[in-house]
Amino acid sequence: MADSLAATISENPFRPSDGLPPLVLAGRDMELHELREAVAITTRRPPECNLGLIGPRGNGKTCLLNELSGMAGDQVTVLAVSGADYGSPTEFVASATQAIADSPSLGDRFRKLLPTEVKMGPGGVGLGWKQSDSDHSESIEGFLGRLSEDGPVVLAIDEAHEIERDTLKSILNASQLVRRRDRRQLLIVLAGTTRLQETLRAARASFADRADYIPVGRLSEPDTERAFSETMARGDRSFSNAALAACVRESQGYSYFVQLLGREVYRTCVRSGSRVATQDDVASARGEFERRKNRYYGRRREELRAAGLTRPAVALAVLFGNRRSLPAEQVEETVSALFDAETDANDALTAISNTGFVWQPHGVDYEVGIPSLATFVREQSPALERRLEAEHAGLFAQR
Repeated sequence: MADSLAATISENPFRPSDGLPPLVLAGRDMELHELREAVAITTRRPPECNLGLIGPRGNGKTCLLNELSGMAGDQVTVLAVSGADYGSPTEFVASATQAIADSPSLGDRFRKLLPTEVKMGPGGVGLGWKQSDSDHSESIEGFLGRLSEDGPVVLAIDEAHEIERDTLKSILNASQLVRRRDRRQLLIVLAGTTRLQETLRAARASFADRADYIPVGRLSEPDTERAFSETMARGDRSFSNAALAACVRESQGYSYFVQLLGREVYRTCVRSGSRVATQDDVASARGEFERRKNRYYGRRREELRAAGLTRPAVALAVLFGNRRSLPAEQVEETVSALFDAETDANDALTAISNTGFVWQPHGVDYEVGIPSLATFVREQSPALERRLEAEHAGLFAQR
């Protein structure tokens, strides 16, 4: 009996983990459509520009990136790499080449890109190539050109916000060059947190002005309902209407919390033998869900504190209250009131946006990344909130 129960729990259809695809990718029809369209264009001709999947962490950007392989079929080759703090384009080329070498199918197709020798340099052992009679590491332009010379290629870069600014600029500008000059069918799809937006702006890459950004944020209520109910159905269970409404409300449309809360409710149902999750099941699951959520929020709050952003974070939490979005001018005015110098206020707003605490999904109004995180940060700093309201009573009167 115990073994049977453990086996059923292990088959939980909810998967709250980094990058592991959910069984039901609900609410991402628009994002998937744009990705499919970009891949389809790449099969016929060089795409006009690259793509960026940008949004606060935990909203499913990696899962969307993983869908590219299924979209491409046999017409397009997808090379997936993970971003890192690459200090130079050469380091990125070496990492991408290693990804090719680690994949039997890609290794056969791109054998010409694999290193012919191992070189020792100041940074230690590195991969090297011989081009004609020269003996030097291949440039990013040369690598992308050879990568795409035999057919359409999608280069999918996850965690792209981790790539050093000038290196990312080199990668993106080189991709445009080989498309324009050599007519190569090469598409780069970046996935990164809100920090990627700032990195691209600071890099002044041509990509930044000619890119299609796909904002990836919280799910709508109907899509959150779909994510819960359709995923639960994969485990041969369902929700009562009241239980489903409670789950939607508590998850706030945040993809990671949909999976985390759903997992705990499913476990509760398995233990009780229930086929329909009730409000009591949700209540029983809430303790473990809240424990994990608050532990996650504690890390996020410490991140803000370490960066010196607690004061503007609390001010913005007070300002937003229960509102989903606010005009950029109102957000900027609130942060500016906390600093003597405008440059300090701008730097603070950029830094807090880079964490995803607030962000601009469409480049205009600001949204709160996760409302309950804002509430948590506010509740953990009651004395600071009182000081802010005393010092800036007129500002907060507009709430």
